[in-house]
Amino acid sequence: MNQLLFWNKTKYADNLADFFGKDNVVTSHSELTEKLKNWRKFSSMIVLCELNWSYNGSPVKMQHYSGIELVKEFRRTYEVNLPVLLVSFQSRAKILNAENEILTAVGHTYCQLPVLPKTFVDKLKNKKKLTPLELKDIQLFSCNPKGIVRAKIHQLQGVLNRIDIEESASVKSELEKLIEEIHFVFKANSAIALDRFKHDFPEINTGNIKAAIRFIEEIGNGLIDSNTSTGEVKVGTSVIKRAWKLLLLDDELNAESEIVKLLKEKVDVICTSNADDAIKALSADNSLRGKISLILTDYRLYDYEDAIQVQQEKQGYTFLQEVGEKFYNKLLSAVVYSGMPRQFLFETSKTFKIRSEIYSKVDFKLDDVGARNFLVNRIIELGDANFDAMVAVPFASEGWKDHLHETYLLYRSQIDYERRERDICDYCTNWVEKYRAGQNPLTPMIKGDAFK
Repeated sequence: MNQLLFWNKTKYADNLADFFGKDNVVTSHSELTEKLKNWRKFSSMIVLCELNWSYNGSPVKMQHYSGIELVKEFRRTYEVNLPVLLVSFQSRAKILNAENEILTAVGHTYCQLPVLPKTFVDKLKNKKKLTPLELKDIQLFSCNPKGIVRAKIHQLQGVLNRIDIEESASVKSELEKLIEEIHFVFKANSAIALDRFKHDFPEINTGNIKAAIRFIEEIGNGLIDSNTSTGEVKVGTSVIKRAWKLLLLDDELNAESEIVKLLKEKVDVICTSNADDAIKALSADNSLRGKISLILTDYRLYDYEDAIQVQQEKQGYTFLQEVGEKFYNKLLSAVVYSGMPRQFLFETSKTFKIRSEIYSKVDFKLDDVGARNFLVNRIIELGDANFDAMVAVPFASEGWKDHLHETYLLYRSQIDYERRERDICDYCTNWVEKYRAGQNPLTPMIKGDAFK
């Protein structure tokens, strides 16, 4: 585990630096920007809720929980997908409110001080990075006022399903609290709306519960409409570009396409419209590691001859087969994005000597903003993971280059590679735990001898 911590300049911060490493502890805004450039090398983040500094350098008060706002900024602007441990001197129930519901979101755990630093490590044990879908969920519904209010409006259906005449008083109280919460998110006064609600609904029952819910929905949507410039999430606006490059092969998508524009905010994109140009781009990327980490390609490629649309000589699947043959010495992965029948897409992908993920243009339509954002996040996630693997390969070792490199590439290209990696990690984790407990487990080398 390699944690990045955000703390105030205190004696305890010195203890944290001794435990986690001085370079792993950030105690001021001036240190923040440089650390965020390299956040991907860390496995998780630990953030003090009561920070006395902010992400943008503006003054703060400890009761404003600047650390929570810092985490929101990490999620929405830098697209940090690391698990986060939020730490406070208060209980979670004490600081939890409508604005701070990220405290309960997936990917976030909590710890109340005082504790030893080892407790932080224990809390983060087995916590995983957010998937693109989980990150998008948090960006949309935990990091900006509009999303938080929309999520609360959605929760109203759960109240409708629980209504019982015998519990009408508690349901009424719950709805009144919800009105207060959606106003609190926008820092608005809820008094007038509450008075209207109490006047129109002196009691809640099965006959008027739907009208009460509509009343609150109208209040929430009205607040959203009147705060059009407040906290709008900009999914996919990371200010730091990746060190790797994406190779795009598509006869329709180009630098002006919306999905490519989104991708170019995060990574350099090499746009090609035919297989020969794409092969040339890979050939020009001629260092052993190279900069191209991921390929995004269509299957069906067209050209025009005499104003007639004809298929190109090399289709996308032929291109991927050629890549697997010619560039086996590179760690490359691919994302196939095509409108061809799903069965054909999945059957042909098994013939490639390059790891590929398949997405259908029928299921993930380009004019669907949600689908487009999901694809962009997934493409970036795959490219990041592949680039990390490329950088980690020890090419400086002659033994590796002479004996292990090509075998490792074959291993990486296996369809069940990720399952194999998980199995290895689980085995090693169990081995270390047994070793620390003094159980003298068999060594990994002996275990390895059982495999072909």
